[in-house]
Amino acid sequence: MPSSLKVLILAIIAVFAPAGPVLATVMVLTLLDLAAGIAAAKKQGHPITSTGLKRTVVKVMVYEIATLAAFLVQQYLTPIELPIMKMVTGLIGMTELKSVLENLDIIAGGSFFSSLVSHLSQGDKDAQETPQKEPPKEAP
Repeated sequence: MPSSLKVLILAIIAVFAPAGPVLATVMVLTLLDLAAGIAAAKKQGHPITSTGLKRTVVKVMVYEIATLAAFLVQQYLTPIELPIMKMVTGLIGMTELKSVLENLDIIAGGSFFSSLVSHLSQGDKDAQETPQKEPPKEAP
């Protein structure tokens, strides 16, 4: 690889390095949505197809490019501190979180949070119904 190409690649990496954690977060949310979507599809008996998986690949690419574009606009084109990247990735994050929660509702067979709360409160009832041993009495 010619040295000028190496310098160009390193310069691009240096410019986008501050956006790395945000890019990783967008990727994780999208992969969580993929995993929850696959589990929900299996629960409903829908087949897992390459077309559905291809949509996730395209979605990841679009989200990552949008994040990088928002980062560039925020860093180099706005004269004041506007959290443009946070606004764009906040919308992406809310979209993915909503999708994950919808898939969890399908997996749970109802409201996921209602199921979780009832399961946790059932655990509290079991703990309360279990008789506690009295501590041994001390000798006089």
